[in-house]
Parts: sequence; structure tokens; C-alpha cells
Amino acid sequence: LIDELTKRLDKKSLETLIRKGLAFKSKEIPAGEFYGYIRDTAEKESIDLGKYPHLAGYTRYITIYESIDFMELFNELIEL
Repeated sequence: LIDELTKRLDKKSLETLIRKGLAFKSKEIPAGEFYGYIRDTAEKESIDLGKYPHLAGYTRYITIYESIDFMELFNELIEL
């Protein structure tokens, strides 16, 4: 997918992709934000994400995982 994106993106968009990748690697942005950006960019470029089912699944997973309020989950577990 990254190869496809680098072939299609203009210089400014490619620079943004690289910055997002570096921010993710240095833990400045969460995984969900990075993979969501990749997904959204691919969709804007009309790239069929069906060719990347594992990436699409992981992106859904990480987005859901990061939306969990762990304090609330812990409180619910205590109440059981």
C-alpha cells in the first residue's frame, strides 16, 4: 500500500505521509491516527483497500481499542 501511495501522491502529500510515519515511530501519534491517515489517504487516491484485508482489519481493531475508556472498564469489572 505504501508503494502505491508513494507512486500516486504529490510531493506535499508524500511529505505529510513521511511526517506521519516518523511521528508514529517516535510515539508522537497513536497507531489509530497513523493507520487511519493511511486508510483515508488511500481512499482519497481511489486505492482498493480490499487488496489489503489485514491492514484494513488491523486499522478497525486499533481504532476500537484506542476508543476504550480503560478506567471505566476497570470500574465495570469491579462491579461484577
